[in-house]
Amino acid sequence: MNIALILPALWGGGAERAASELSYHLAKKNTLYIFTRYKTKNDYPFCGTIIKLSSLGSLKQTYISDAIKIYSEAKQLANLKERYNISVSISFMEEMNIPNILSKGKDRVIASVRTTLSGRKDLQGLYYNKVFLNFVYNRADAVVVLSRYGKADMIRSYGIKRELLKIIPNHIRQMKDVKEEGEWNYGNKVILSIARISEVKQQQLMVECLEQIKEKVPEAKLLLIGNNATPYASRIAKYVKEKRLGDAVKFIGQVDNVTYYLQHSKVFINLSKAEGFPNAVLEAMTEGVPVVALDAPGANREILAPEIRQKHIEKAVHGKYGVLCPCCDEDIRDDHYTEIKKEIVSEIIQMLENGEQWTIYAQKAKERSLHFTADRVNVLWDQLIENN
Repeated sequence: MNIALILPALWGGGAERAASELSYHLAKKNTLYIFTRYKTKNDYPFCGTIIKLSSLGSLKQTYISDAIKIYSEAKQLANLKERYNISVSISFMEEMNIPNILSKGKDRVIASVRTTLSGRKDLQGLYYNKVFLNFVYNRADAVVVLSRYGKADMIRSYGIKRELLKIIPNHIRQMKDVKEEGEWNYGNKVILSIARISEVKQQQLMVECLEQIKEKVPEAKLLLIGNNATPYASRIAKYVKEKRLGDAVKFIGQVDNVTYYLQHSKVFINLSKAEGFPNAVLEAMTEGVPVVALDAPGANREILAPEIRQKHIEKAVHGKYGVLCPCCDEDIRDDHYTEIKKEIVSEIIQMLENGEQWTIYAQKAKERSLHFTADRVNVLWDQLIENN
């Protein structure tokens, strides 16, 4: 069977990494093509023939420019699908989901939504217009979401037909050996974050929490792994300098081998405003690192506390597999933000200082990670491709 994976770029974040890993699985039994806008030296490894789409260049984002880009890429995809006799087309993220669906010919079209769209107020333009998404997505053969929350969100917020939605979570990727790494210089009270440094990930909130944590745990350090070449990262770096936290907050940048940092960290934090299915949380749990996260739109609750049924939590919850705190937004500096920040600080301090609690959650984290192995997740993809 000829299968196409379609995505904007071959590097960057969790969606691209998931597509990379899926390519190696699908290529075992199929002929695989990867259609993408960009190809760079930083690309994740992909198995298959990579074909670059023609670019219209840099256009100022408006509904009109988005429509022009969608038309151009849908036309290119239609031609490529016919040329390479594509049977199944699997796209990732809205910028490629939409032209994939609109270029549908004889192929079966599967669109994969990689975040909780209604929770991403930063995503603007025609690609994220609710009426347009409803019109387009309901014409796909299947729409993959990452969690039960994601499925409910697509039904509730975008009117996507229930029967089209299929839940396929991310799986845990193979972690690298760390024997070649050098001496650890950050101590044994490390709080770790692995995410691109951006407003939606709320690293500013993490730094503010660390300020208060250090009052009780002076040796605590916050390590931020992720792309730090952004204006938002520069603002945080300036704040760190003003507060004289340079010895406690470390911008590690992007690294290939996160295992080294995970195996030396005490707590992993995820304070995103919204998530799809956080790969880094699963990676931390695989290494037995307890997780403190926000109960944000997305899969954090499904991973850490699947037993919770109420719509919103008002206080921090010690879930079966990790700790959840109520959601907050660092851009809204009200009493709620202040109170939630105190709760986050308290929960992280407990995890740093309470050895018994840490041991329980370290064991539970490893137990939960076994639910998201590659074998389990790949079976779901195979069933979707073969049975739809």
